[in-house]
Amino acid sequence: MPEPIIYIDFKSPAAYLALKPTMALLAEQSVSATWLPVQTRQRPMAPQKAEESKTESHFRVREIARRNMNLHYADVQGIPMKFHEKPGDTDLALAAMLYASAAGETPLLAFIENAFRAYWEDLRDLNDAQQVDRLLKQSGLSADEFDAGEWLTRLAETGAQALDHGAIDAPAYIIAEQLFIGREHLPWIRALLQGSTDTI
Repeated sequence: MPEPIIYIDFKSPAAYLALKPTMALLAEQSVSATWLPVQTRQRPMAPQKAEESKTESHFRVREIARRNMNLHYADVQGIPMKFHEKPGDTDLALAAMLYASAAGETPLLAFIENAFRAYWEDLRDLNDAQQVDRLLKQSGLSADEFDAGEWLTRLAETGAQALDHGAIDAPAYIIAEQLFIGREHLPWIRALLQGSTDTI
């Protein structure tokens, strides 16, 4: 069984909530994964208007319900989760994730955990050079050797590959040449890692 490929974006609430159970599954099955960044779009919560159409009301209420559900699952996992008023870009941190991956699994996983924590617990700007340098140092990596321009170019290339794979959102998992988007597929992924070919 080839090692799974996992696409994440630090600003994706679904990817944040998937991190802990995904890492637990990999540890349980003694499996390593290839972690790759993917750029997703996250919309800010729309404010309620004095007069809004049924469509606007529907989208706003649905977003509130989705956020409340995410907060519920964060509470179940026992992890803090604070939403940014306006989700910012995370491109620089995602580029730094590629840089971290070149240093090996241990610094990469440290960087991933630190970046998710910085975004969702501390509300940091992961497109800010100083913040990203700080994350690199926290993860045992050299910030001085991080050439942002080079790695942003590589991020664009990785993004094109993600689209080729059909990874249009995060988290996305590719295992046994199958694509799964969302942590709800982890039971199926566990079965595949255990060698089962049955459909769940």
